[in-house]
Amino acid sequence: MKSVLVTGSDIDESYLSRLRDAGFEVHNPTQDLTEDELIEELRGKHTYLLGGLERATAGALESADELELVAFLGVGYESFVATDVATRRGIAVTNTPGAMVTSVAEMTIGLMLSLTRKITWMNGRLKQGLEASPGKSSDLRGRTAGIVGLGAIGAQVARILTTAFGMNVIYFSRTPKPQLESDLGISYAPLDELLRSADVISLHVPTTAETTPLIGDKELVRMKETAILVNTARAEVVEPGALRKALESRSIAGAAYDGYYIEPLPSPKDDPHGLLSLADDVFIVTPHVASLTHGSWNGMSELAVESIESFFANGTSDRIVNPDYTQHRAK
Repeated sequence: MKSVLVTGSDIDESYLSRLRDAGFEVHNPTQDLTEDELIEELRGKHTYLLGGLERATAGALESADELELVAFLGVGYESFVATDVATRRGIAVTNTPGAMVTSVAEMTIGLMLSLTRKITWMNGRLKQGLEASPGKSSDLRGRTAGIVGLGAIGAQVARILTTAFGMNVIYFSRTPKPQLESDLGISYAPLDELLRSADVISLHVPTTAETTPLIGDKELVRMKETAILVNTARAEVVEPGALRKALESRSIAGAAYDGYYIEPLPSPKDDPHGLLSLADDVFIVTPHVASLTHGSWNGMSELAVESIESFFANGTSDRIVNPDYTQHRAK
């Protein structure tokens, strides 16, 4: 019998039952695992459905003697799985693209509105009994949004901003998207031009060596003083020291993140980057929950379980992100 480790407490029992019905012995610890605990849990397991905050580090994968597949629940597996080690050890890695597009796009719009209209700041001030009028703010309608990374999520954000808010949208992506340009009335711009022109900049790039960081000092100084930066990609695509300097000097107006450089978030006094101590009209952050809706979570769970079923039934899955693993797979 094949054995599967499932981490994460939000995976519906119906998906665990489905794995059992498919002949898997399911182990589902109820708590987040430390690296040492994960190493122990992975011993003898054939597949790992990673749906929690754990990271399949090099150390964990090196010790996983029977592991054949890591099924990551989400898209940004690069920050959670030591994929190079997995590939070298002949372990396939899958992710779940598409299921979280709507939820992350909606969260992106929410962060934009919260920061531009100072909703979070006013809420905090009012609850402290303080004066909370931020003065006049600008509408989004008629302003320019710059989207960096026009994958599925970036495209959905562009769709919402053009159709619902009447914004002018420009984008930067590794490859131009002429069909989307035609469909949505958006236009491609080099990154430097986008940074200089946009009033709202939204980041939707994967975490790679080229994008960590993508935004640093020289990029931030190109932005307008009135511009805001919204990051629902990984925090690491923006250099934290450069961002803090830009916010403290008010060379940009604000930034909003879903997910931080340290997870779980430390207290402001323990934050080595100093961003959490900034006022809510300058920097706001949510705890990496953009994809955490019933619809997206169940959609991702469905895709992850499908990839496990396909892999062990057919020897492959169309969601494998490291196809070179086969070169190292034990015969």
